[in-house]
Amino acid sequence: MNESKLIELFKNKLAKKEYKDVFGYACFFGSMKRDIDFFAIPKKDVKKGQFLKILQEFLEEIKVELKKRGIAVLILPYSVYEEEVEYIGAGKLKNLLKIHSDTFNDVHPPLKELLPILKNSDKILAGSSKAIDELKETKIDYYYNYLFNTNVLLSNYPKSLERKKMLHKAGYVCKYGIGKKPQFKGSARKIFFDCCDLLDNYAYR
Repeated sequence: MNESKLIELFKNKLAKKEYKDVFGYACFFGSMKRDIDFFAIPKKDVKKGQFLKILQEFLEEIKVELKKRGIAVLILPYSVYEEEVEYIGAGKLKNLLKIHSDTFNDVHPPLKELLPILKNSDKILAGSSKAIDELKETKIDYYYNYLFNTNVLLSNYPKSLERKKMLHKAGYVCKYGIGKKPQFKGSARKIFFDCCDLLDNYAYR
């Protein structure tokens, strides 16, 4: 899929009301020749857990749309698990489009060498880079970032492994981030969404 069509797809999806009301800034950065680097953050009054859920829904929609166009895609966060995700999730798929997803984990705490690149992107998809400076910190940003970086819901994992990993990571986040040990139930996706809600209830009370 060429660059202009991919940009058009993302822009059109982000223009939908359910995303337009939440995304403060979104862009592609880097060359886009090998992998796609996507960055997005919420508007200043949007809770971080709420944003992680809506970002997940947005990327799921992108993945479905690309699949309709015959494009195999692997969406993964920048994290220490990147090689593992690629090894398990890519499998034998050929001509795989890899999309790296980034969010406020680059801003709180700031990655000083990356922020100027994000702010000066020439491939803006939605909003304004001013949202980077307007983004509010919370006392549990480490755990929001940890949950985002260990999210494997879009990584093409076997469902049993996906749920096992999500259960373990959400348990860690809640135990050490908010001092609770919830009994998560349901799918990996539900566990992720429930964990986002628990973090928000603690951070924004």
